[in-house]
Amino acid sequence: MPTSSPYTSPDRFFEMFIAEQQMVAAATGIAVRGYTAFASTFAAFLTRAYDFIRMGAISAANLRLVGSHAGVEIGADGPSQMALEDLAMMRAVHGSTVLYPSDATSTVALVNEMAATAGISYLRTTRGAYPVLYGDGEEFPVGGSKPLRSSADDQITLVGAGVTTHECLRAADILQQDGFPCAGDRLLLGQADRRRVAHLGGRDHRRAVRDRRRSPSRGWAGLGSHRRTDRRGGHQSCACGTWP
Repeated sequence: MPTSSPYTSPDRFFEMFIAEQQMVAAATGIAVRGYTAFASTFAAFLTRAYDFIRMGAISAANLRLVGSHAGVEIGADGPSQMALEDLAMMRAVHGSTVLYPSDATSTVALVNEMAATAGISYLRTTRGAYPVLYGDGEEFPVGGSKPLRSSADDQITLVGAGVTTHECLRAADILQQDGFPCAGDRLLLGQADRRRVAHLGGRDHRRAVRDRRRSPSRGWAGLGSHRRTDRRGGHQSCACGTWP
């Protein structure tokens, strides 16, 4: 965060190591004392402290949570580190606010929004480095969305959040080349993660899957691999992904 932020205190932190329950409990206690506390860890490990989060909501605590390393995008870190259920988990908390920024600018802005938001708030962050989509000074009101592209010839609307926003932009480029103009690639804030909403038909779908399997480093970032048996009883590795 910028050093000018009133919420920046880099010398005030507690390292809880792998004690996520203790981390959330400490943050709740600090918040009850009137301070603005943020608790941050891998999103997958917030499941360990879910009872504390739930009780914090019942107690009307002002708790700011940040979960990183979300989804299959983290790749080599492996499935044990991939948070897949965190959005559903946090949205189920009474009165919660769920935020999913797509670049550095929106992340900084939403951290400041969290500091001023009462109740339980959750910010899902991305592990990898992605292009900045928004300019300095862009405002990100909680609960809003922002169109990134639009034209009078649009035939398809793609909806994304966080890292999937970048996938929507990539899909829009592919669809544009194939003669399908795309409208309103959007970042949704305060709502559930909407996976790539690209309706590719027949040949285009098969071609996209084939290309991604030949080169797992392209397209969907961080896809894992699995092993399958071929007709001769041997094994080979292949990248796997799921279209919506």
